[in-house]
Amino acid sequence: MWTERRRGIVRFGATALLIACHLPWTWAGDSPARVRGAGVQECAEYRWAWQGRSGSEPQAVAEYRSYRAWLAGFVSGLDVATGMDVLAGVPLDQALDRIAAWCQTHPREDFITATRDLIRMLSRLPTR
Repeated sequence: MWTERRRGIVRFGATALLIACHLPWTWAGDSPARVRGAGVQECAEYRWAWQGRSGSEPQAVAEYRSYRAWLAGFVSGLDVATGMDVLAGVPLDQALDRIAAWCQTHPREDFITATRDLIRMLSRLPTR
């Protein structure tokens, strides 16, 4: 019983997240719904963390881990809501590398925009 209730709560939350992701960005300022955490950081900040992810700069390593955790939670919610693997089998670290490449040419965009672009691109690939 508890498991079924918990599944329903997770499905509801994931569905709400999915719907929010498809709303036009211009509505974000008028809505009480907000992206929080690493998703709102600029790509330039993510690139700094990504470049220092395996180095001796503890702050960069910690920041990279927060982006990684945020992405894992975000795609997990979408996976549950859609019933499909939104990363299309791409390992999380490779997805983060692709986001870093996108961010290199879009440093003023936010991390969630880069993430959404990756998910859209992967959704157009043929299924395996």
